[in-house]
Amino acid sequence: MTGFSSQGDRRPRGTRCYLAVFAFGILGAIACTRAGAQQCCPGEQCPGDLGCDDKVDIAELITMVNAALDGCPAVASPTTTPAAPTATPGTPQQSFPATGQTTCWDGVGNALPCSGTGQDGEVRAGGALAYVDNGDGTVTDPNTELMWEKKSADGSIHDRDNSYDWAGAASTFIAALNTNGGFAGYTDWRLPNVKELESIISHEEIEPVLTAAFHRGCMPGCTVTTCSCVQSSFQMEASPQYWSSTSESASPDMAWTANTLSGVIDATGKAQRAYVRAVRGQVAPAGAGTRFPATGQTTCWNTAGSAIPCSGTGQDGDGRAGGGLAYVDNGDGTITDLTTQLVWEKKSADGTIHDWETQYNWVGAFTFIAALNAGTGFAAHTDWRLPNVKELQSIVDYEYSDPVVHPAFNSNCMPGCAVLNCSCTRFPQSGGAPDYWSSTSDISGPLLAWRVDFTSGEVLTDGKEDRHFVRAVRGGL
Repeated sequence: MTGFSSQGDRRPRGTRCYLAVFAFGILGAIACTRAGAQQCCPGEQCPGDLGCDDKVDIAELITMVNAALDGCPAVASPTTTPAAPTATPGTPQQSFPATGQTTCWDGVGNALPCSGTGQDGEVRAGGALAYVDNGDGTVTDPNTELMWEKKSADGSIHDRDNSYDWAGAASTFIAALNTNGGFAGYTDWRLPNVKELESIISHEEIEPVLTAAFHRGCMPGCTVTTCSCVQSSFQMEASPQYWSSTSESASPDMAWTANTLSGVIDATGKAQRAYVRAVRGQVAPAGAGTRFPATGQTTCWNTAGSAIPCSGTGQDGDGRAGGGLAYVDNGDGTITDLTTQLVWEKKSADGTIHDWETQYNWVGAFTFIAALNAGTGFAAHTDWRLPNVKELQSIVDYEYSDPVVHPAFNSNCMPGCAVLNCSCTRFPQSGGAPDYWSSTSDISGPLLAWRVDFTSGEVLTDGKEDRHFVRAVRGGL
């Protein structure tokens, strides 16, 4: 039977509570029975709290209703249009994940109503962050269909305080998870790539920047089946960096890490020690329902930074998880990403509104967007917007450096060229830091906003008064 869909819940909290009480009073028992016990958080009182955050929102309600309806026979109606055919069983139907941000701030960090701002907190592009605790020490992300290891505080292999150098993260920790029948019955655990690590960051949360699915009920001695742990600023002195399988191509003796206190993505020396959260699951090739992109990395390097054959390393260049980076030039100054289905503005070198040398402060970036949407709009569309930070990182190609983009975004760029015949991306040799603004504020300091450095692929924040480049996007809602 055809299910329901949602763009994310923007109703007042009271409305959500009444909907949850009514719907789950009828469907709760059915949904938990049909979907399986893994749909409920450990000790959960109310079925449907997929995010394990002590509330049930519309996206979670829809997931549980679909689970309850799954397999029920459809009743044809002669007065209605037949439902669209469902996807072939086994075909991934993923959503590119949202950032989780639902609040908006002005240029100096004051909270303001989101309506009409065009900020991430208003648009909320992507699939709402929701996770399913499987009851076996793992959590599944319905958006990416990736399964994540939970961390514990019991001194076991899953203990949140275990740290490794980069080589040890794979050769010691991941290898141990995959022995003796495998953790939770699986033997295909691996290090996540850098985009997968970014995918679970919630930009509405503070220290840690993860939803409650990843930090719930953590206390000394708790296991992965009874709690979910992550380091916090109260538990450690050093920053909690988590390893990815992705090397820094410009300096391959370093690898990309995600900081779960701040959300920053940067590179760390491979000889240093950091934490590890394992992941499993692969996605189908572009065009087969995949909505989450690969990093683009195809080369592998050892700890010293020397290139090595990829086979058997477990590195990003070996696994290449995600939809392949593939783009179509639409011939109208735009590029479509075949994986995320986002449409991107190309940049030019002709002094027009699209010129790659034009910079804006963060508030000015929204003025630029308004200009693109004026009249009949750029490329006949009036729904251009500033990309959120996850969307902006999605087009980073970690096989490249200076700039870290696919040639679709960096080809035939020469003085005077227009978006119809070239594609430009700022890089250091062209003068100026190639930082591009996102629509996502830094919730821990909202006078800052997130940006992506297209020299390397770093995901960082900067003061909203600073000037950076802008690349518009549309779609993905």
